[in-house]
Amino acid sequence: MFFRFYILFFPACLSIAANSQQSPFIFYHLTEKDGLSNNAVNCFLKDSRGILWVATFDGLNRFDGSHFFSYKKTKDSNSIINNTVHDLCEDRQGNIWGATDNGIFRFNPEKNSFSSYLPPNSKVSPATINIAPAVYNILCDKNGTIWATGLWTILKFNPVKNVFEEIGPLTLQSDSLNHYAVRKNGLVEDPSGNGLWMATRFKGMHYYDIKTGQFLSFKNQKTAIFKERAVSALTISATGRCWFYDNTLQQIVNFDPVSKSEILKIDMKGSISSSICASLFEDSENRLWYGNWNNEIAVVEYKNSISITRIKNDKSDPLSIAGNFLWNVMEDEDGTLWLGTIGGISKCNTSKSIYRVRRFEEKFPFLKGNSIRLIVEDTADKSWWLVTSDKLYVIHFFPATERYFVYDLQKAEKNIHGKLPGPVHTIRFIMGKAVLCTHTGAWQIDTASQRVQPFYIAAAVDPSLVISDIIEKNGVYYINDERQLLKYVSRENKAYRIKHTVDRLPDGQKPGIKFMTFTPDNRLWGISNFGWLVYLDDKEELVPFYYVKNENEELFGYINSVYMDKDGKLWMTSIGVGLYCFTPATRSVKYWTESDGLVINHLQTVVADNNSHIWCAANNKFSVFTPSTGSFYNFSLPLGENQSFNNGMTLLSNGNIVVTIQNSILEFFPERLTLKPHIKQPLIGTVNIAGKERFIGDENSIRLNPDEKFLSLKFGLLTDKETFPYSFEYMLKGIDETWVPAGADNQAVYNKLPSGNYTFRLKAKARNGAWETPETTLMIHIKTPFFRSAWFYGAMVLLTGLLLFLFYRFRIAKQKQLHELESKAQLLEKEKALVMYESLKQQLNPHFLFNSLTSLSSLIRMDRQLAGEFLDKMSKVYRYILKNRDTETVPLGEELKAVQLFIDLQKTRFEDALVVNMNIDDEHYHRKIVPVTLQNLVENAIKHNVADNSAPLQIDLFVKDDYLLVQNNLQKKNFVETSNKQGLANMESLYHYLSDRPMLIKEDENNFTVKIPLL
Repeated sequence: MFFRFYILFFPACLSIAANSQQSPFIFYHLTEKDGLSNNAVNCFLKDSRGILWVATFDGLNRFDGSHFFSYKKTKDSNSIINNTVHDLCEDRQGNIWGATDNGIFRFNPEKNSFSSYLPPNSKVSPATINIAPAVYNILCDKNGTIWATGLWTILKFNPVKNVFEEIGPLTLQSDSLNHYAVRKNGLVEDPSGNGLWMATRFKGMHYYDIKTGQFLSFKNQKTAIFKERAVSALTISATGRCWFYDNTLQQIVNFDPVSKSEILKIDMKGSISSSICASLFEDSENRLWYGNWNNEIAVVEYKNSISITRIKNDKSDPLSIAGNFLWNVMEDEDGTLWLGTIGGISKCNTSKSIYRVRRFEEKFPFLKGNSIRLIVEDTADKSWWLVTSDKLYVIHFFPATERYFVYDLQKAEKNIHGKLPGPVHTIRFIMGKAVLCTHTGAWQIDTASQRVQPFYIAAAVDPSLVISDIIEKNGVYYINDERQLLKYVSRENKAYRIKHTVDRLPDGQKPGIKFMTFTPDNRLWGISNFGWLVYLDDKEELVPFYYVKNENEELFGYINSVYMDKDGKLWMTSIGVGLYCFTPATRSVKYWTESDGLVINHLQTVVADNNSHIWCAANNKFSVFTPSTGSFYNFSLPLGENQSFNNGMTLLSNGNIVVTIQNSILEFFPERLTLKPHIKQPLIGTVNIAGKERFIGDENSIRLNPDEKFLSLKFGLLTDKETFPYSFEYMLKGIDETWVPAGADNQAVYNKLPSGNYTFRLKAKARNGAWETPETTLMIHIKTPFFRSAWFYGAMVLLTGLLLFLFYRFRIAKQKQLHELESKAQLLEKEKALVMYESLKQQLNPHFLFNSLTSLSSLIRMDRQLAGEFLDKMSKVYRYILKNRDTETVPLGEELKAVQLFIDLQKTRFEDALVVNMNIDDEHYHRKIVPVTLQNLVENAIKHNVADNSAPLQIDLFVKDDYLLVQNNLQKKNFVETSNKQGLANMESLYHYLSDRPMLIKEDENNFTVKIPLL
């Protein structure tokens, strides 16, 4: 296959073979599975807000870097005019304009509103509007004017009339309209801003001068750029280079818009099938991306030398381009290319991606069902040696030229033991030859004869020794068979056997040696057994060293790879444990597991790059460890997923790292780990408020109603996450106390937010810690419900205060009224009690006076002196009654003195027939009692009971349980004169008024008792 390279003014044609190298491009995809409305992508537009708009054959999409939001035609009048969107542009007001199969739409993101415009009737063929309303191109020029092209008409938007007007068809012949149709991707603005370039179906390039209104074409111009031909795929690069495709001659043409002349032609015949070009795009690395209608995509490099690389979709390769038809390409600030294919969006960034892939299965059929397990660089010629796992082959590959040689180890010469090479675990370069180390011995590859022969180092070395590994330093070779070590000194041509210092290790294992390596001070170290290292001491003896610190965690794993870094640290990977670091100088050991951030404990291989980062591989998973910070950067690749295989890994002399993944070689670029993207703020795409999506454009604050307290904020960043891996952290100030890591869905959800002011803070951070974005903030105000507002609370406080005041006034009035009633009731009750008390005293006075006078009369006749004493005591009793007639209570001591006088009077009458016992301590004398209570009770006992010498009446007065008890033996009279049975009842009523405790009356077979509460 050949192409031609033309330079204007130089008719000589240079023919160069098309590039046969593999595609260096790695693609990641966004498809319908990620939320894209349709995989057939027509156009990209990144607007002034930083939002990416994607036009597809079935819907318009808004993309914030994480989430797609689709717009489709609905029955609602506020919807897109047609789902098939071909082209997009943005005007100065931030409106998004789109060309569709059925006219033009204008979308206002702030108002979320659509306006629709149908193209006007053509001046040449007015009826065609009914059959050809499609618009394929639209742009906003430097002056803010909107231009569009229909199938065969040029349209200009009139903002005053709010309509599109026809500037003019490119021909006035209706039967020629199809030939003059402007191709999709066939309209661009001249870099000067003075005109428009158009690529037509069969009538070549046309130019419209905006100032003069003149059309330039083959009709009125003689320069080659305007010649009559089929052209398409107009494009202008970021640096101003203008390109189109000549479909007639199958050439890519670079032209000068000022002189309107052709500069460069690239002949695509032979490299690409003859077809109509659908799209062209020049990226920042001067590569032209080409897509045609035969489902072919190619990348053309023209700057230094011409090469064409075909790009194909491979369903078995997840890193190939998403589809074989290319409509549009966009390049962002970081150099990431966004390709609109028929299979979705594909992204790639060859200059900043941390790896590239070389696929070998197509080259080597024997790799099907096999895998590459080992890769080693020969630093002498920078070639790579690859070894397979199952069917044993060795591939000698030259990456610069992609030359290679293949060696079938099944066809190797057998060694002295009659063995063929086993699986190769190490390749050493000894005496200019590649030596393959296996468990059956060592073989060398003679590149001159293309033979694989058993390796014998020298006659001094026993040829029967099964060499498992060999390593050299300054002409001294150390050879092992995994158990014993042999030292061969080439300058002496002598071999020495080196002994172990012990025959058995402390745990019973027999010592051995493998995975040999040198420290920077040239001391030999290796792996001995499970848990044991071994080193060569100054006495030329092998000394074991036990590196295990935690036997419960470490002894179930085994070392499968070692690497000595430039600082003299031995890094080891273990199947089952993780990553080890052993420092021979200090004999210190550290290890890291998944709990420390390692990607997985079952690692397969390890190397250190030139920046002292430690790279670990485990199938398609990787950890990059930074010892200075103790941090891990983990990632996985979409190759060999859910499959088990062995990784080989090596550091190249150019500083890159190559790793085997099944039948592919990944070449990592460690220096790109610290690359930073063009730093921009994250985007808050939408806020879902109580189930309703709200687009967040230039807003930095939102105000919500009291019931809108369920929020879901979706956010993203239009930085390619595969090239610059990052994650989000967010915080809602007022709710979150610390930064919250975002989940895979990149959204924050908050429920039942209280009313108030909040600040949502968002930032993105590189997963390897190399960069961090500025914060994006959104102020959120949730209105307070009226019943929780300050004015409402104030009004409620005033109203409550007023109600309390009125209630207080009401209660005071009622209490006053109640108090008056209670006072009246108490007064009435008191008056009633006093009346009853007076009645009681009045009952006492007649009986007492009558009986006393009778007794006195008898005494006067019998004993005048005793009569005088009787009269004195009777007068004192009456004096006491008269003295306390207006007193409610008297001290108990006074009442006892008075009752004693009364008892003395009664004793004069009854003599021994009446016995009164008073047993009351002085401590009770201060207590209160109603006057004449005891006289009445004693009188009551005498009145109702028989008292004679043979059966005396006994009355006891004593205090018990804070009651004064008056108790007499029961000797009831059959008939009692002048008893109305109201005396005790009146007394009981009186004490009820004076005390909370009742007066108690108890009668049994023997006694009658009255309990008076002491006041």
